[in-house]
Amino acid sequence: MKKYSFFFVYELAALVDGFAGDQSSYNYIDWSNPAITKRLRHFSKDTILHHFIYQIISTYQYERAKVDGDTIACYEKEKIEILETAFHEYSIAVEPYSLYLARATGDYRNHGYPVDCYLPWYENNKDSFNNLWMTLTPEVFHILFPNRSFLLKFNLGLAQYLTSGKVKLPSELLTSKGFIKRDKTFPAWLKKAVYFREHGRCIFCEVDLSGLLSTDRQIHYDHMVPLARFGVNDPANIQLLCQACNLKKLMGEGSTSTRYAAWWD
Repeated sequence: MKKYSFFFVYELAALVDGFAGDQSSYNYIDWSNPAITKRLRHFSKDTILHHFIYQIISTYQYERAKVDGDTIACYEKEKIEILETAFHEYSIAVEPYSLYLARATGDYRNHGYPVDCYLPWYENNKDSFNNLWMTLTPEVFHILFPNRSFLLKFNLGLAQYLTSGKVKLPSELLTSKGFIKRDKTFPAWLKKAVYFREHGRCIFCEVDLSGLLSTDRQIHYDHMVPLARFGVNDPANIQLLCQACNLKKLMGEGSTSTRYAAWWD
């Protein structure tokens, strides 16, 4: 079990959801890092979606603190209070904004920033802010991973980005046709996570795959966006299907279901 506070997290989840359909947002992922590109080929608990979430949160928050045209982007008092409450909630040390203001000098004005601007406070406490974004990332992931509609949008966006040629992928990750190679090893932790997320049912026809009601059903762990459509081997791209539905979907466009098991009827 993980201890999550979910403070400030639903707003961030909505933020990430909004950026998933923006092709330029995939530029934020550090594709020059071999450890990240390797995740396109091999399943990892530290998913590509985790990296996307972190980059969207950190980049957006930093950009909000920078100059917007000719206007200094300063936070309202309420936004500062939310951030300081988040640092307190997650026990992350940071210089209080009031202390920053008390010691701030005209040096900031000389650089074009008013003393009460958010950016110098951010720059002076960058490690604390990065720690906060890293702490919030798995909580945002926890909210978004059960949402297959979001996962499909994310994986379609990622696939489209990869087809653009902006990422130079190592040849050992690719098939002769230029697609990501299949990771033939589905780790047990991934199967368990997807199985429980789908409540042991095919997400399309809803047939029971637990083996408790029928022993002739075969479980298929399916890529929402097929590898042949530039899908990737990421936990966020996997869903649970029966054999019949998987064969119908085979090689088609990326797809998923918007049907979910209710907590109660």
